Amino acid sequence: MIRIPRRVRKIPDPNSGSVENPIENLEGFRSDTAWILLGEPGAGKTTAFQMEAEAPGGQYLRIEKFIHLDIEPEWREKTLFLDGLDEVRAGSSDDSILLRIRQRLKSLGNPPFRIACRAADWYGSTDRADIEAASPDGKITVLLLEPLRHEDILRILCENHGIPDSQSFVEEAGKYGIADLLDNPKTLELLVVAVSGGQWPKTRNETYQLACEKLVTETNKRHRDRRRGSTPSVEKALDAAGQLCSVMLLSDKTGFALDQESANERFPELADYAPPDPEVARQTIGSKLFRPDGEERVVPSHRSIAEYLAAYWLGRRIDGEGLPLQRVLNLLLGTDGGVVAGLRGLFGWLALHCLSARTRLIDVDPLTVIVYGDVKPMAVTDKRRIIAGLRREAERYAAFRQDTSMTAHLFGALADAELRDDFLSILQATERDNVSQILVDCVLDIL
Repeated sequence: MIRIPRRVRKIPDPNSGSVENPIENLEGFRSDTAWILLGEPGAGKTTAFQMEAEAPGGQYLRIEKFIHLDIEPEWREKTLFLDGLDEVRAGSSDDSILLRIRQRLKSLGNPPFRIACRAADWYGSTDRADIEAASPDGKITVLLLEPLRHEDILRILCENHGIPDSQSFVEEAGKYGIADLLDNPKTLELLVVAVSGGQWPKTRNETYQLACEKLVTETNKRHRDRRRGSTPSVEKALDAAGQLCSVMLLSDKTGFALDQESANERFPELADYAPPDPEVARQTIGSKLFRPDGEERVVPSHRSIAEYLAAYWLGRRIDGEGLPLQRVLNLLLGTDGGVVAGLRGLFGWLALHCLSARTRLIDVDPLTVIVYGDVKPMAVTDKRRIIAGLRREAERYAAFRQDTSMTAHLFGALADAELRDDFLSILQATERDNVSQILVDCVLDIL
């Protein structure tokens, strides 16, 4: 099994005034006396730590062992790689974990050290202040683990998961709209398991549903052990994520601040999103559905994931709980009646997840419904309505498809044996005007 050398980006100290943070190789920080490695769940922090600890003078330790067991003689004169700060915090109400780590380091003579932690469990300036006194030179570098590169993904698929044609796997993931989930080692592993035998999900909706279920599931047994009896079900966690993503997208925010010191206009504090169950929401944003964006801030792992979850949550509220559709449309549509550019993904998925709104959304923008949502599971009547909508779009604006040439395969979701006569009517039409030719192109993409 291969292990990929990782790259990181330095998070500037807010008190230093520096804003430069180029991507660098993790091994380039071996001369630093103390650094913190942050990353999303499953990003590969432990593996990166273990690789670096194999350098001369390194010692890998789990923080549980470091703070609870007697000091071992071999820990002295070593660079200590202390892994799992988030795991210790997950099951403890003790806010002094870093202070205990600091005391232990001082008793060892302040050796060089590194600490790994999930970004959602790092408390920014508070943690810096608690641990920097243990640094041999009083300095702390905070690093954010970068996603896997394309070439890294191909190597892992081939050598770790036995997929010889790894490029085809990546292309297939792209076809289903989940290529961006491949750059997290754990998500990559889960997806390989999910599609073992080559049985990929049949629709984009199934793909996103599977991905979200995998992403929100806690794969770390230590975390599961500590939260036993208090971990929300997958359904509750996804519901919480959907509510958060709905508010974030419709209010045009970027993400969530985990503490008021990190909050600003783009990153409101989590409580400002008014989650129905704050504890479930807090646990959910610590899952792989979300990723770090600096210290004490998280964003959805990918915007398309946020759009999918938000649409699913809104659809259920509109169809089953009386949320007024017009109130949502007032936010989705501009003054010209068109879809707000940044909300096309939410709009497209809502057309699938909200039955009572579907025909209206199709009539407003059928192309967005095709490209950003999933029309394959829809009824024949809905697909026929979409084709009629494409004709209206072509009559209104002949170049309406010019920005979607790279996603032509998505039109294939309209393929349905019951629409055979509809397609033949378009293909066999004797008219040669622009509208007719555009519809022919659409049908050819479908077929």
